[in-house]
Order: sequence, then C-alpha cells, then structure tokens
Amino acid sequence: MIFNAKWGTIFLILAGSLGIISCSADAPRSTPSPTTDNVSAPPAAEPTDIPPTPDLSVNNASQAAASEGKTSVGAILRGQQAYFLGTMTFSKDLGSLGVGVPLESDRYRIVIETANDEQAIVTATAKVDDLPSLTGAVFAKDEFTQAILCTTPEPARQPPSPPTFKSDGTTECATGSIPVE
Repeated sequence: MIFNAKWGTIFLILAGSLGIISCSADAPRSTPSPTTDNVSAPPAAEPTDIPPTPDLSVNNASQAAASEGKTSVGAILRGQQAYFLGTMTFSKDLGSLGVGVPLESDRYRIVIETANDEQAIVTATAKVDDLPSLTGAVFAKDEFTQAILCTTPEPARQPPSPPTFKSDGTTECATGSIPVE
C-alpha cells in the first residue's frame, strides 16, 4: 500500500490488482467518503480460508517414514497378484514382479519370505527404533487372490507373524499386529 498525503490517494495492491482510492479533502476525517477507480481486488479472505500451518512434529516425520514400508510392501503384494493372474503361482523373484521397489533402505529391509502356489508373504523389518514393522500376504483361492497388510501397533524391529487366510475366505492379522487401513 502506498499513501500520497498531498493528494489523499491510496494505491492499494491486492491479489495482483491495483486499486486506487481517493479521499475528498472536504470529507470529515472520521467518515471519509472514498471514490474508487479500477478497484478489482477480491474480498478479504475469511480466517477459515487460510490453510492450517503444517505440523512438523516428530510423530508426523515418523508417519512419513513408516509410509515407505507400507508403500513398498503394498507394491510387492500388488505385483504378486498380477504375477499370479498370469502364472497361477507367486514369485520370490522381485524382478519378475515388475515393481521398482528397493529391498533395502536406511529405514527398512524387505524380504519375500514365502512364494508358492497358495500364498506370498512379504515382510518389512524396521531398521530404526521409531518405526513399526510390517508383514503382508497374498492368498490364492482358485483364480482369485486376496491381500492383507499388517503392522505392529508400536515401533518394532521384528515383523509381525504372517496373517492367515480363513476357510470363509477372509484374512486376519496375527496376534500382536493390526491391519493397515
């Protein structure tokens, strides 16, 4: 905002638009009667329109780091499902799944523990103290597959036991782990 005291003019730039407000010298100071030229500024944003400041706490950093394990195991499980559709078996070879997931990072070590005609089990073991570990599985029944991803509810350097495929066609995380939603 620029104010020209001599002429009683205010040059106002809001949202990239220039507004000019001229005040009459005859108007009382307490109730000026402005005239406007070329004022196209949008109305001021309500306080609720302002996005919240991101929370940069350690908890959010841990959640972001934990998403690496979830994303990696999830990609491998989807790759296993696609592989099964073409071969009617699962694979221990990451390359044959066509997913670009590293098996080792600073945070997780990922292993395809089991791969046969009935199931594929994948673990992501946390390599740092503040991350949970995960175990995912894909089960086959006829030509259909069903996947589940389970995590430790607290940080752990040991992956949970493998989930189970029940006779009614549902899956269940092992005791001591919870499903990832």
